[in-house]
Amino acid sequence: SSDVCSSDLLPKIKCRQCHRKTVQRLLYVFDVDGNACSASSHCLECLKTNYLHTDDYLSPNAKWKNIEREKDKEPFAFNRIIVQISERFCSVFNEAFRTHYLGLYDICGPSYRKALEILIKDYCIYLHPDCEETIVKDDLGKCVKEKIDSPTVRDIAERAVWLGNDESHYAKRWTSKNVDDLFKLIELLRDAIIQEEDRKQLLAEMPEQKKK
Repeated sequence: SSDVCSSDLLPKIKCRQCHRKTVQRLLYVFDVDGNACSASSHCLECLKTNYLHTDDYLSPNAKWKNIEREKDKEPFAFNRIIVQISERFCSVFNEAFRTHYLGLYDICGPSYRKALEILIKDYCIYLHPDCEETIVKDDLGKCVKEKIDSPTVRDIAERAVWLGNDESHYAKRWTSKNVDDLFKLIELLRDAIIQEEDRKQLLAEMPEQKKK
């Protein structure tokens, strides 16, 4: 997703779910093409998801309209680093998102949790290929604590696991959080992994210069 909108609140739009004209809260942007922007929002009246589009997101008076997303289209294209680390994550995450799109929240939560586990374990194997057999068998939380060196990636992954477990268990621990928060944490984790791997590549390509 791309952060292209200046506010997380959109103008009043007729909600496709409750058919009332209400303010929409922006959740995330799907794609950007020139000035065009496709986004997901929550109706503040019924709290259901709407899919919106505008041809001029740079304008403060942008006209947003409801759209139907193509059901057979992959909602997200992933950075080459994520594809290299875990192509399976990309596939499962998109499957989870399709159920999210349909409003099947009790199904998409555990599906996001599965995608999260695949991403974390594949990333740990990417970092420690000699430990693959152990990583596959280990508890997910243990993998995060012992196999991820970056504090930023580790902190985000740990919290994503907390919310992922909530979506898989009978009773929730984080009652103020929901599947949308899990989605955002997985996105944050994805971006943190990309930044960490880009950082390591930059340092490898530009080692410290020796003093003259």
